[in-house]
Amino acid sequence: MRRQMSKIGDVSLLILLSTLLNQAAFKWHTICKTHLHEPLMEDDMINVKPSDGGVQNKIPYRPNSQKAVQLILAGLVASVAMVAGSYLLRSFGVLAPDFAAQYGVFLNEGVHPTRFSMPWMIGLLWHFLNTIFIFTFLYDFLAHKRVLPNGRRSKAFLYGCFLWLFSGLVVAPLAGEGLMFRLMTDSFVMAVAGFVCWVVYAVVLDEMTRARIVHRIEIAEKKAA
Repeated sequence: MRRQMSKIGDVSLLILLSTLLNQAAFKWHTICKTHLHEPLMEDDMINVKPSDGGVQNKIPYRPNSQKAVQLILAGLVASVAMVAGSYLLRSFGVLAPDFAAQYGVFLNEGVHPTRFSMPWMIGLLWHFLNTIFIFTFLYDFLAHKRVLPNGRRSKAFLYGCFLWLFSGLVVAPLAGEGLMFRLMTDSFVMAVAGFVCWVVYAVVLDEMTRARIVHRIEIAEKKAA
């Protein structure tokens, strides 16, 4: 009975997340379309043009309000895709990380909170705040400073690996799950599922942030021709 209720909860959460993902993607597309004819900022080009032999970018990092809104919406879409992927795996019986429960532990006396409880909801919000704001702007900053490689796939993959290691080496032990989830049942499967979720987050984030720049460059090139 408990397992059946858990699956119903997973399906309900997936429906809610898919609705949120659809709305966020629509809003992101609308904002990008509104600003297509605005001039590109010099730092916008960093994520598209190849690096000059690894030379550090000396242009100051200063995202304007338009870019910040688009980054936040890109982070929202990537976050929802990641969490939806995690709970989709759990609905099929694959032990994937429960990101909300990981953070909810800190508000529930060190015990993983039950699904849809107040500590769990706050934990989910905490996770979204990290992935929508902190990790998104960190990604853009590292790409701007050329700390990450400029290749589309390699940049996203390496950033996903970094976040996965941070989750497994810092967040999981603090949540009582052990180093790289070793205290959890079937820790290897959970670690692999977590890796997949974080790479999905990074790839979606990279595609969303790059798409708006490439689209605007193509329009500028057509006008110049």
